[in-house]
Amino acid sequence: MDTIGTLATQLARGLEADVERRLGEIVREPDPGDRGALTATLTPEGERLLKAIERSERDAEIALAQAVGPDRHLAVRTALRDLIRAAG
Repeated sequence: MDTIGTLATQLARGLEADVERRLGEIVREPDPGDRGALTATLTPEGERLLKAIERSERDAEIALAQAVGPDRHLAVRTALRDLIRAAG
């Protein structure tokens, strides 16, 4: 049985995918192996956006490591990972 939280998450994901599709970042097509499912693939614009996000994330990680040092950087990353896992 789905909980309210599960249903809300599914709705949010569907809305997010719809917004991305409208922005031209993903294409949703029928799955050839499952007639009832859709597959989502990145468009060339979506690929460019993903690469830009990955570059930005990498640059932010480098900047943080340089600012606080490797030990504190690892501690921050570990604490953030733990918070995300705890939030579910």
